[in-house]
Amino acid sequence: MLFLAGPAMEAQEGPDAITEGSAPAWHPDGKRVAFELNVGGRWSFFAVEMGTRAVARLPTADLNTHYPNWSRDGRQLVHVVTTPDPPGLSVLDLTSGRITQIAAPHGEVLFPSWAPGGKSIAYTARTGESFLLRTRVVGRPSARRIPMGAGRDVWPRWARGKRRIAFFSRRGDHLGDDEIYVASMDGTSLKRLTTRAGHDFCPAWHPKGDRLAVVSEGPGGQWIRVVALDGREMATVARGFFRSTEPAWSPDGRWIAFAGIQQQGQSYQIYVTPAPYH
Repeated sequence: MLFLAGPAMEAQEGPDAITEGSAPAWHPDGKRVAFELNVGGRWSFFAVEMGTRAVARLPTADLNTHYPNWSRDGRQLVHVVTTPDPPGLSVLDLTSGRITQIAAPHGEVLFPSWAPGGKSIAYTARTGESFLLRTRVVGRPSARRIPMGAGRDVWPRWARGKRRIAFFSRRGDHLGDDEIYVASMDGTSLKRLTTRAGHDFCPAWHPKGDRLAVVSEGPGGQWIRVVALDGREMATVARGFFRSTEPAWSPDGRWIAFAGIQQQGQSYQIYVTPAPYH
């Protein structure tokens, strides 16, 4: 276990670098964040305690693992294993250390997200240039497509306590520009939230389900915006970064974790910043 020095979270005023890594995922207890990190050529999962900054490696053996996402009870992580081939959707049990593949891939599996109820997992399946959203009920032998119509649909994220997902997509009149969408799980009530020129991607729900943190990209780099469900921008955080991506709200809505690079040539760090209007 590695201990990292740093101020307590309560003392922060702006983005605070916690540790090297990317793809942060808050544990349901709000006390730690899982993330991925390349060590010796292999991607593994770690968790950092927010109070002490202690970092511990999670039991991912010698596999290349990506995109951790916690189960509702905090005992498991759904993720993608890319070694050995073929890449697949898997679950890591933190108690036993056992990794179980739960779905044969429909192409390349990306960006899994556990439903708040704990029974289903949504993810993106890529085949060539086709990106489709699928969902899998844990324990059942097959997955189904989430019927969102024609689009390049990526990064599905569930709203807590609601049958809605957010994702980013290229469709319609903006095939070269990622935009944020929200829809019900049956594909109805599809709504485009962002309209600005430039990419908007990696949506993350506020715990109340009434707003999203999204990554925006423009000539000055990347930053994170808080967007209401009517598309209105509420606030901007993490400006001034060369890269800032993969936002994740703490369970109490007080903090936003994200992966950031302040200057070109540096490695990704996990940052935590106070959330506006929590």
